[in-house]
Amino acid sequence: MAFIYMIFFGLGLALNTSSQNPGFFNTSLPGEIGPDSVKINIIKGRLVRFADGSRLKMDGLYFPPHLKTDWIFNKRKIFFDELLKDESLALDSRPFEQIDAETNRYGDRHGRLLTANRLWVQKYLVREGLALWSGSAVYPPELAQEMQMAEREAEQHKKGLWARLQVHDASNPQMSAPKGRFIIAEGRVQEVYVTPKNTYLNFGEDWKSDFTAAIPSRSRPKFENRDWKLTALENKIVRIRGWIRFYNGPFLELSFPQQLEIMEMTGD
Repeated sequence: MAFIYMIFFGLGLALNTSSQNPGFFNTSLPGEIGPDSVKINIIKGRLVRFADGSRLKMDGLYFPPHLKTDWIFNKRKIFFDELLKDESLALDSRPFEQIDAETNRYGDRHGRLLTANRLWVQKYLVREGLALWSGSAVYPPELAQEMQMAEREAEQHKKGLWARLQVHDASNPQMSAPKGRFIIAEGRVQEVYVTPKNTYLNFGEDWKSDFTAAIPSRSRPKFENRDWKLTALENKIVRIRGWIRFYNGPFLELSFPQQLEIMEMTGD
């Protein structure tokens, strides 16, 4: 089946039908400020500390501890060690500046960490299965789509974490995942139920026991626009991601659009 990937951002819809691409800016326009040269001192999880004292938060990456193996840990460590030695790294914050997300509230920077040959570090980690794409509210739409496509490549070729990771069947409420674990689930939305507090995506016929995703009313405007509403998800196959808990069956809260993908455009 040919899947079409769709993400919702702010008040707009971004449809990804593009082919694979390198995913980086090779040049700057005349007079444009290019990526900043950086030197890494420390990499600790998703946090990168530079020699000038600034920090990069690699939002959207997740290193699941329950899937960690010596092979994955060592491959990631070797890659990080090479980055620590690299004197030609650059941080491209321009796409994040365009959406006013160049830093978080703690002053940590957002951007694409690039090697000398313009390898995008975060995308490489996802494409090689060394990290999962958790979604991020601060990602520009076009970059989030690239991260999804990188994850799709890792999944297709069973790279790294994807040798053991399975996408949960959202139509099966009998999940073995423990409370608080990050999961990726996929299934057909049987019903969209809207209340003043939440919009519920039900994946089964019994809302008291089936898999449910909820979008709080405060987050609803991020998913919808004037011409498209969440009720259009009924009978669509979607992929969702987040940290699971159990409330009348398996339950995920979706706080930002990058946690949701439409995997097919029609429910036929």
